[in-house]
Order: sequence, then structure tokens, then C-alpha cells
Amino acid sequence: MLVALIDLSRFPDSGWEALPEVAAAVDAILLRGKSWGASALLRAGERVRRQAPKTPLWVAERLEVALALEAEGWHIPADGLDVGRLRRFWSRRLSAAVHTPEEAQGKAGADYWIWGHAFPTTSKPGLAPRSLSTLSHVLTRATCPVLAIGGIAPDNVGRLAGWGLSGVVVQDGIWAQPHPPDAARALARAVQRADWRQGGIHAADDQR
Repeated sequence: MLVALIDLSRFPDSGWEALPEVAAAVDAILLRGKSWGASALLRAGERVRRQAPKTPLWVAERLEVALALEAEGWHIPADGLDVGRLRRFWSRRLSAAVHTPEEAQGKAGADYWIWGHAFPTTSKPGLAPRSLSTLSHVLTRATCPVLAIGGIAPDNVGRLAGWGLSGVVVQDGIWAQPHPPDAARALARAVQRADWRQGGIHAADDQR
């Protein structure tokens, strides 16, 4: 699975022009705007809806925005409320950030967990990636498919293969590239080629 992340704090204006082609190459779009107000995030979501009407839209954190957009998915942070409680308000696809085994508590019942960051990323400058051994421990707790996020590009997707992941979430590996649609298509091909099954051949050993 390939999810394109639109983090509004770092999303380039040129990304809007590329969005229709990118959307055609990915399985979903995750919209995030941590420092944005609900009305601004809603306007951005409406624009995504207009330009990529056939691609499932997930909204991060803001439940009122996800509901207003009739989003196909809602994403909660690692310190979010217990998923069981949230299911009273949201019955559609629900993803949750789970970076460590300890954060898995209360996340049973989500449709996806998102783990990271997998590689060095400009969104977390100076912060070392999480060890893939941490991912292994998270996967042992997983009650749903797990996606990786953070610094992912076509040339390193293969390093995540074989751990039992189900796909990736990508921001700069798409939008910060010279031609985002080409980058999205290259990522889609890399994701399709990767052996995601647990116990599959790893492209590289965990050196961290």
C-alpha cells in the first residue's frame, strides 16, 4: 500500500498542480496540518477532494474536518485516545501512529498502524531514525497492517521489505522531487515489487 502524505506545513504550492497525477498512482492521501486551524484544513481538504475525487482521503487528528469532508479515513496521533472509545464517533477507516511497543496499548481496533520514522527525514531534522528492531517489536503487538513513514524513497523501500509491513506513507519522496508524478509512480512500482511478507528476504540488514 502506498499513501501520499500532504503535510501542509511543508507542502509546496507546485504540489497542487501535480496532485491529480500523483493521486492516480497512490492508494490514499493523508492530509495533515498540525498547526493549521480547522477551517484552513477543511479548505485544503476540499481542494484535495476536487482535484483527486477518486482517491481515498484520510485526515489526521481533526475529527470535525474528517467528518465534514466525509473522509474515508481518520488518523490519530500516538498519544490519542483509546481506539475503542473513538469508534463511538468514527466507524470508517482509522489509522493510528504507533512508534514503540508501549504506544500499541489502546490501539487495538485500528485498521492501520503507522510506524516511523524509518529513515532520516527533513520533518525531524537531527533526530535519528528508529531502529528496525523497534519495528519488529511493534509488529509483534500489531492487530492490523502496519505502514512505515519517514524518509522513504524508491531507492530505500526495499530495505523495509520482509519485516511484515504492508506498505509506506511518503511525503518528501513524492512532493520534494523534481517531478512528483514520476516519483509517485516509481514508488508505486517499488512497493509492488517489495516482498512485504514477514520472513521474506531483507534487502539490507538492520545496521542501526
